[in-house]
Amino acid sequence: MIRQKKLGIYWGQKGLSLVEINKNEMVMFSAISFDSLEKNPIVGIKSLADDPRLLDLIQTSYRSARFSTIDTCFSLPSKDIIIRWFTIPWMKPSEIQGVVVFEARKYIPFPLEDLFFTYYPSVFSKGGVRQVGISFVAIRKATFNTYLTVLRQSGLNVVYAEPSALSLVRSLAFKRLIDTTLVTAIINFYQDSAEIVITSKGHVRFIRDFKISLADENLSEEQKGLVRAKMFNEVKMSLDFYARQQSDADVKSVITVSSGVNKEMWSGLGEDLGIAIRHVDLVAIFDKAISSNEGHVYALGTGLSGGVPSVVDLDLCEDQGAAKEIRASAAPIKAGTLIFSISVILVSAAIFFLANVWSQLFLTEREAQKIAIVQILGPYAEKPLETILTEKGTEIQNLTTIRSLKLRSTATSALVRLIKSIPEGVWFQGISFSIDQESESGNVGERGATIKVTSSMTIEGNVYLNSTNAEFEAASRFVDVLKDDKAFSGLFTNIKLKSSKKVTLGKIQATAFVINCE
Repeated sequence: MIRQKKLGIYWGQKGLSLVEINKNEMVMFSAISFDSLEKNPIVGIKSLADDPRLLDLIQTSYRSARFSTIDTCFSLPSKDIIIRWFTIPWMKPSEIQGVVVFEARKYIPFPLEDLFFTYYPSVFSKGGVRQVGISFVAIRKATFNTYLTVLRQSGLNVVYAEPSALSLVRSLAFKRLIDTTLVTAIINFYQDSAEIVITSKGHVRFIRDFKISLADENLSEEQKGLVRAKMFNEVKMSLDFYARQQSDADVKSVITVSSGVNKEMWSGLGEDLGIAIRHVDLVAIFDKAISSNEGHVYALGTGLSGGVPSVVDLDLCEDQGAAKEIRASAAPIKAGTLIFSISVILVSAAIFFLANVWSQLFLTEREAQKIAIVQILGPYAEKPLETILTEKGTEIQNLTTIRSLKLRSTATSALVRLIKSIPEGVWFQGISFSIDQESESGNVGERGATIKVTSSMTIEGNVYLNSTNAEFEAASRFVDVLKDDKAFSGLFTNIKLKSSKKVTLGKIQATAFVINCE
């Protein structure tokens, strides 16, 4: 199912940036600073995740901004991401997966078993010979799981995750500030560092960051000249390194992006490189509608995933450490019902057979889509059309039977109401939801059968208010809030505080509680 509303989140060095997207339009935003958690805000994810106050910050910011969805697209910081681009000979789609894994082991300094990864293939021609370019991204499982644990314990439903470099490219493409058909170097300047991202046809082919100081306004002209010379040298070194690695795609365009950084520091860079340079102020992307928080650009980009066809989607959430399916386009095909799934299969099969004929005459970019579609079809790719039509008829009958059942799930509405009711100082450790079904008349699957559904929910959480009495009162008050919420109490007839006790979390004393809803 395509989600109309999505919450884009970027995890930066100094805080979180949140943007809600509705039908590819930004409707609201928020920002969370890490300053209150650590004396030095540039800290690792592990130390932040161990601080229970982080969950409270996220929940408070969510409520204050009045976001209306918990479906979250997550933009991961570049420091935790491995990005590689490599080419393999053209081969059958069924053979690509094993070759990608083999090649990745040569380029990645960690065992693949320790990583979540995904990739995207693109067919191109070099010297009249077809090849497959592989855009490969990975992250260490322990790091990724730590991020997900924090966000999910905050009540957010992470449905998509990608590198922040890809989020930046998508934002620029969405605002028509970059020509995705050209090989473009994006130089992103911060106060104390810079990041170079080289993109081509919606892929990120190269990324490198380096330290540089642009924030000190008291530098003399001579000192500024030295800083500028060092910066120019780092940029040229990066472009030269890229050119040696990937000689098939020379950089044709350069874009500098920044947010309030002294623009004079990179004046003359275009003349030095011999390439025309265009500058983009990150804040201008939003027409000055928000603060100068450049993190919102990344949050916007990841929230637009699936909505900008010229930029690929690389979803790390899909991987479980096993081999990946190849996806057909920047907006992955997802079926909401069995009918829709089979329709996609039939249409995709027709596209595949037509593309197979035309590929003998012409070499086009559609071959990349053909490779991906065959992977999506799976066992259907080798089946005759008559067999597919027969199976379609069977599935239609099954779907008709399923639709005749009177089922009603309360899980989604219950979770939404629960999240909106979280009081200050409270965060969740775990939520379990169970549904029991009992046929009241007839057999399940028969016309006229009805099913009695009973649901129950167990909420485990903690509360920290620096006062034992206040914490016990907060847990009890949370139960009263749930009872008073007509929508939530309408789902459960018995809501009670099962237990509460003092616990030690790191260096603080908090109160753990369990609430039963039946």
